[in-house]
Amino acid sequence: MRIVVDANESRSELVELLQASWGDVEVRRLPVGDVAIGQRVLAERKTTQDLLASLADGRLFRQAGRLAFDVERPVVIQEGDPQQLAQPKTPVGY
Repeated sequence: MRIVVDANESRSELVELLQASWGDVEVRRLPVGDVAIGQRVLAERKTTQDLLASLADGRLFRQAGRLAFDVERPVVIQEGDPQQLAQPKTPVGY
């Protein structure tokens, strides 16, 4: 199975983690999403703060729509402590 990670994610630990689990991982610019797994799965990766900001400015819904349009199995992955979603430390959009 071919795994492609968006070039914007190349500085994160994601590439190393996927290489350790799957072997060969290609890094290049993806038009949509952060990780393509085969031709059927496309994932958008969000830190807790980015997820909150994306919800506040409406970006999350646009991104999710593009994912759903492009592949059979779109996925949004929240990275970090899910408890932070219930109690954000700083107000979003201020």
